[in-house]
Amino acid sequence: MSEHALNLSESSPLKNNEDFKQLLQNLKEEELKEVVIRFAKDKSITITEASKVRDNFFQFISLTKISNNPISPPMIVDEFWHKFLIFTRQYQNFCDKHFGHFIHHEPLSKELSKKNNFQETSKLLWDNFNAVACCNNTCDADWPTIRG
Repeated sequence: MSEHALNLSESSPLKNNEDFKQLLQNLKEEELKEVVIRFAKDKSITITEASKVRDNFFQFISLTKISNNPISPPMIVDEFWHKFLIFTRQYQNFCDKHFGHFIHHEPLSKELSKKNNFQETSKLLWDNFNAVACCNNTCDADWPTIRG
């Protein structure tokens, strides 16, 4: 786990929300080893890089707990989410354990704007983790696409 990936920024409006801080602490304990290994293999990246994407997924999925609006993950995080979804029992147990219910991955309807959803995600990531969400899907020195 990246040491800082799930630490709230000093300016986060959630820094005094004990329930949210506990959620982040609990997520830090998750490895999702099989998912990370499969994702790394399928994307031809290292386990370290795949683990960073997992941490970015944790940032994103934690925001579903506090967002009043639909949010959309960056592409690479969405790809990790797709990989996690094929581990159906593990994903359901993860959702039940950390969120108390199954978190559905739903394609956007025509009424919803992916751009607006992604802007909401970007704002929440910045406000709470000082993380930047990018749309690219490259694997370079700055990868993964969300950095804390």
